[in-house]
Amino acid sequence: RSFLEEKSQAPKTITLAIVNEPFGEQQIDPATLASASALDAAAPIGKSIVIDISEQRLTAFEEGKVVNTFLISSGLPGYESPRGSFTLGSRVYSKWYRGTNRDGSYWSYPNTLYNMNITGPYWLHGAYWHNNFGKKMSHGCVNVAYSNAEWLWNWNHAGLPITIQE
Repeated sequence: RSFLEEKSQAPKTITLAIVNEPFGEQQIDPATLASASALDAAAPIGKSIVIDISEQRLTAFEEGKVVNTFLISSGLPGYESPRGSFTLGSRVYSKWYRGTNRDGSYWSYPNTLYNMNITGPYWLHGAYWHNNFGKKMSHGCVNVAYSNAEWLWNWNHAGLPITIQE
């Protein structure tokens, strides 16, 4: 197998340390972390992505099975991320996001990596300007921690089915 094939393989189990027990560990199956609604929305054949806005969680599937799941940050109220079924469009390795907030303040995030177009002006991309995943933070895009964005970039392809739901 090539390095990229090995890199795209998610673990069969995740090991968690137990806080109040020295050297305590617990093995869990990543599929147990995905919401039931995400499991229902997964494409049964091939790869697909389900983003659950209510849980602020992205779940990646292969052949209907969870291969990875992690927290995201979607659009703030008034800047909601789109809902529905889409196919990932163009991929741009580095992109510059900038704009003006409603209060007139300006924001600018140059050299944002791992950009994957969902639809129109909405992108799924890495975010280096915050580490507040699990909470709504964006102007409509879906923000992902860089380590997860890199994994996603290497795993997916243009045309991949993506569902964004509550």
